Amino acid sequence: MLAILFCLVNVGGFVNVMGAHCIGDINGDGYRDRYDYGLLALAYGSVMGSPRWNPAADLVGDPTDFDPYLPDGDVDRYDFGVLAQVYGVPCPPPP
Repeated sequence: MLAILFCLVNVGGFVNVMGAHCIGDINGDGYRDRYDYGLLALAYGSVMGSPRWNPAADLVGDPTDFDPYLPDGDVDRYDFGVLAQVYGVPCPPPP
């Protein structure tokens, strides 16, 4: 189920608080596509404060984190997994 509630986005249990966009739409163009994969790949392995850091690519936290559904300050395999799960699914229109 896809839903946008203010700045909280919930897709299949994953939540992103980075802004009023759908999770996985890293560039904010309304689509979850190869361009988003490219941005995630550029930021992959980065942490907050590093030169390649892109906060929009930090989709979720590690499952062992206190709250795994909130971004955790790094771009890793869990973020990649979320984008893979929603890839190609249209973003809902803004409220």
